[in-house]
Amino acid sequence: MEGENTLILNHKEYSYLKIFFFLSLILLPVNGFPLGLYNELLLELGFYPYLILSPLIAVLLLKRFYYNSFVTKILLVFVYWNIVSGFANMDSILNSYYKQTFGLTRYLSQLLMVSIGYMIVLFISTLIVKYKITLQQISKYIIISIKICVLIGLIEILGKVIGINIFLELYRLIATAINRGKFIPDRIHSISGEPSWYGMFGAFAYPFLIYVIVKEKKHFMLLFLFLVTIYFTQSRTMYFIILLQTIFFLPILMKRTLLNKRNIGVAFVAAALVVGVVLTNEEVFAQTTSQLTSTLKSVNDFSLGSTESYSSMTRLGMQTTAFNMGKDNFFFGVGQGQFMFKFQEYVPEWALGAYEIQDALNPLKRKFPQAHGMFTRIFGELGAIGLIVWLMLWIMCIVKLFALRHSVGSQEKTEIYILLGLTFGVLACGMNVDSFRMMVVWITLGIIAGWYLLVQKTLQDHKEKEKIC
Repeated sequence: MEGENTLILNHKEYSYLKIFFFLSLILLPVNGFPLGLYNELLLELGFYPYLILSPLIAVLLLKRFYYNSFVTKILLVFVYWNIVSGFANMDSILNSYYKQTFGLTRYLSQLLMVSIGYMIVLFISTLIVKYKITLQQISKYIIISIKICVLIGLIEILGKVIGINIFLELYRLIATAINRGKFIPDRIHSISGEPSWYGMFGAFAYPFLIYVIVKEKKHFMLLFLFLVTIYFTQSRTMYFIILLQTIFFLPILMKRTLLNKRNIGVAFVAAALVVGVVLTNEEVFAQTTSQLTSTLKSVNDFSLGSTESYSSMTRLGMQTTAFNMGKDNFFFGVGQGQFMFKFQEYVPEWALGAYEIQDALNPLKRKFPQAHGMFTRIFGELGAIGLIVWLMLWIMCIVKLFALRHSVGSQEKTEIYILLGLTFGVLACGMNVDSFRMMVVWITLGIIAGWYLLVQKTLQDHKEKEKIC
């Protein structure tokens, strides 16, 4: 087993740490918390349990309270490359200033964020191995967070889409309490900060919901309602990711659950109730038809000049900007967090019409420039080496999981299937989200690393028992 020689402290003394991990899973979808105005990581309510534990985590890591894995080893190389790239660009970083932000401050804050992510992955994977935390236990708490999201999401749909004022006002109160930022009138995002952020949580949570459905044969209605809330985010990227995950999970769903006549009946009754409510109320029918038309128009209209596609122009424009930046700084990039200081000279002309890009270019506007894509951002800021290391991390997750299939039983094979779907989903979110503060990324890597080490340890224990026998 990787890291088997590391010293682990008495597990009973620190067993309460599991509670903080489970709490972070429940709080994970709240990713626009008001305190995030002071620090990006503070946007993530799922980060707060680790923030509370940070002094203890630091002490435990110093005392070698950890199991190392292929994930943490590659991540450590990524952290080191952040430092190397920073030193290579230090002259430029020290002289950068834009929108009341210094280049050095930005570099150090982003380096700290990646380093914290590494420690969280190390901590989560160690907890999973030491206390034998199963995917079923993890799924239990993620299901709680999904139920909260669906409940608030339905209130939001009743208020925004159907137009029932009391639900709209109720949602405004909830959103004001847990989210910073402006109110988004048409697209829903439940308890997340933005629709795309809710979609990213969806890509993370969806595989665990499928796992519970396959294993326990329940939560079919929750699956239906969860997909309804994802639909009303109007995020085309998230539609694509959830669709890919659904296709990936379809064989196991058909084999284990969906061919059950009872489940088909439940799905039919649920759909009939929704259609009945919509068709029997003229106001509801008008509001719903209008919303569906708007959503379909948004999904199908890809022309860069249309009103519906300004967000697409911004995303493609900024990703092209980051790619151009990477081509010009191929080896080292421009330095972690330095995209906002260097992007002006790389913006393509066809993207200048997007108002979000115009705001980013205007030094008097508060809009911060974003790459709108993890892969292009890494290429621009950390160069080809940084991108290769980041992709290698995820590729190795896929390779290692596939390699275990021939050594484990049917239950573990199902779990491998779920973790592969999780890996594909979260990795694909890099097409839409560019921030290292997203806790979904670090928790995903921690779960994969911990599960892999736990299975490896179990297989090794079995071999030792066979030798003794």
